[in-house]
Amino acid sequence: MTCYRAVVTVPTVRAATPNDAPALADFLLALELFKSLETLTPQTLTQELEQKLEAASPSSHTLLVAADEAGDLERVSELEVRMWVDGPRRGPDVVDPALRDLVREMNLIALENEALQLGEEAEPEIPAASRLSRIQAPTLVLVGDEDRARTLAAADLLERELPDARKTVMAGTAHLPNMERPEEFNRLVLDFLKGLGP
Repeated sequence: MTCYRAVVTVPTVRAATPNDAPALADFLLALELFKSLETLTPQTLTQELEQKLEAASPSSHTLLVAADEAGDLERVSELEVRMWVDGPRRGPDVVDPALRDLVREMNLIALENEALQLGEEAEPEIPAASRLSRIQAPTLVLVGDEDRARTLAAADLLERELPDARKTVMAGTAHLPNMERPEEFNRLVLDFLKGLGP
């Protein structure tokens, strides 16, 4: 029996535990090759690897839970800024400090209001994801390429399941592309709306 080892470089993934990255990349590659050679793409491999790394090294989640349980809302807000503004593959030094400060302040207000427990969030009786095909309105799905893997996967799901969807990926932005690059975001939205006609 001959064994082959394939090496795949996934440059956009920065692991919290670097030693896990090569083994996970090899595992995911083998899994994809086993399923079907045609399904392997760098994007799906990157997303799956990021999800596996998040699951394998839950340090940021652990820190978030610990800060929340300690009632340290400022720490929670900073960790959430790292998650949503910086994204999983960028450090805070890459993002505009003024934007990080603004989002941290805004998020802290939301966290403080949430801590007051003024109400409960109600889950829909029928999950929204199972009803996407009913949405007939033209939809722009806009996502940043530096966002978390699950958000990128959700954007793919919306593009696939919504009957009249167009997905646009804003390079170099994470979860808040409208705040990172408002001019580009506005142009994309306005172009989409103009394309719908009168």
